[in-house]
Parts: sequence; structure tokens; C-alpha cells
Amino acid sequence: MKPAISLALIITVVTSIQAMKLNFTDCGSYLGEIHSLEVNPCTSDPCVLKRGDNMTSVISFTPHEQVSAAKIDINAIIAGSPIHVHIPNPNACDGHGLKCPLEKGKKVELVVSQVIRRSAPPGRYRIRTELKEQYGIDVFCDEIRIHLT
Repeated sequence: MKPAISLALIITVVTSIQAMKLNFTDCGSYLGEIHSLEVNPCTSDPCVLKRGDNMTSVISFTPHEQVSAAKIDINAIIAGSPIHVHIPNPNACDGHGLKCPLEKGKKVELVVSQVIRRSAPPGRYRIRTELKEQYGIDVFCDEIRIHLT
């Protein structure tokens, strides 16, 4: 086996071990459709994450309308109440793999990477991620279950 091929195979295997497509609940995707949601590092569903670790979410979706600007809004649902999760750059069109305007009917991927705060309380939560277009309407809304250790 050639070195370049074996390196590519190793990278593919390691990546597939650490990331997995998760079951998600659509919580109100009005202007788009989610195809898949993947979290890295994650090897189970619900996803077990450690405080202080880096995590990356990749959400594959198709907008049903053209979207000229978009904002990412993330909340942890704790005891039924949403608690805002700060992300350094909520502008989805800058640094998250999207190029705005998003074209109607064209499948794209939103990538959100961040460090899980050490101060976050451990426990089992639902995480809600919303992509809101320029007028505040949800392009998509998803919820996943996590176990924070």
C-alpha cells in the first residue's frame, strides 16, 4: 500500500471513530431541512462530552429560500428552561463553512467548533441549535441529547 493511501485510510478511520451522526429532533425548521448532524468527538448517542474539551458540530441542511445573512443561536435545555450558550462568533456566514447568500435548494454544511467551558455543570441535557435568517426566522432548529462529564 502506498504511504499516501495508507495515511488517508488512517485519517478516515480515526475520524469515523471519533465522530458520529446523531439522532436529532427537528424543533422548528421553517425555511430549511436538516439532513444530518454529526458531533466530534462523539462515539455514542447520547453524545458524552467532557468539560474543557473541544467539540465540533457539522449540520448538513438545505435552505428552502435564499438566505442573505444568518445567526447561530445555541441553548442548553436544563429542567425545561433554555440557557444561552455563548459562541464567540454567532455570524454563520463568517468562519462556519457557509458562504452567504445561501442558495435556495443547495445542500450546505454549517460547522460550529468551540471549547466546552469547564464551569458548565455536569449532567444530561438537550442542546438546541437554531440557524436564524436575517429576519429572525428559523432556517433550521435541532435538538440533540448530551451527557456532560
